[in-house]
Amino acid sequence: MLQLVRHHWQRANRLRQADLERSALFFFYGSLMERYGNFNRFIKKHVRQIEPAFCRGSLYFLPAGFPGLIIGDQHDHQLVAGELMQFDQPLRVMRLLDKLEEFYPLQPRRSIYLRRRLPVLVERIASDGDGQPVLQRHDAWVYIYPRRLLRQDRGALSLPCGQWRSFRDTPQLPVRTGCYSLRLCDHQQQILVDELFYQQPQVQQACRQLCDSHRLCQQARQLIPQPNAGFPATDVVPEPHASG
Repeated sequence: MLQLVRHHWQRANRLRQADLERSALFFFYGSLMERYGNFNRFIKKHVRQIEPAFCRGSLYFLPAGFPGLIIGDQHDHQLVAGELMQFDQPLRVMRLLDKLEEFYPLQPRRSIYLRRRLPVLVERIASDGDGQPVLQRHDAWVYIYPRRLLRQDRGALSLPCGQWRSFRDTPQLPVRTGCYSLRLCDHQQQILVDELFYQQPQVQQACRQLCDSHRLCQQARQLIPQPNAGFPATDVVPEPHASG
């Protein structure tokens, strides 16, 4: 029995090593983003770099209290805001995240989340010196929520703005609009990037003043069971999942 378990672990580990040869980047859109409890608890000490980034798909607030990114539906032209991260010891981090998200490389049908390599857009300053932002594409590992499970979550709420931060807690820090990024968004979607990532605050506005989808988010919030609006405290770790 012990030999069988060891063989299973080695096979899964070889798959992870092969995956890391394809990409060693990770994209997070939920409680594994910086400033949330799961980031501090699980991956903060391994992080080498963090950048604001966007991934195409549809974002949902799940009844269990964490977000799920869905791909392959009619809203894939929208952008979900999150963070692109690089790690020291990426194999160790991938093992940790697979366990946290209950992704089983050898048994994907048993998995709660699926780890998929997806194109991610990162806004950077152009290297030609004109100071204008440009979007660069990178392939990164994203923990997505299976559509088969979404169909079972009848209380799942769509987040049209694609931003867990804005829905989870109205930003208290300054935010800026990713105006260049909006060219790749649905025309009704606005993208807000937490100013935590920028040394020079540009816009002192809250999401309700900039986001065209704010009313839709308000309507979604009203559907969440009371009394605590369904949101765990910022420093509370949802179990057993990390919600991307």
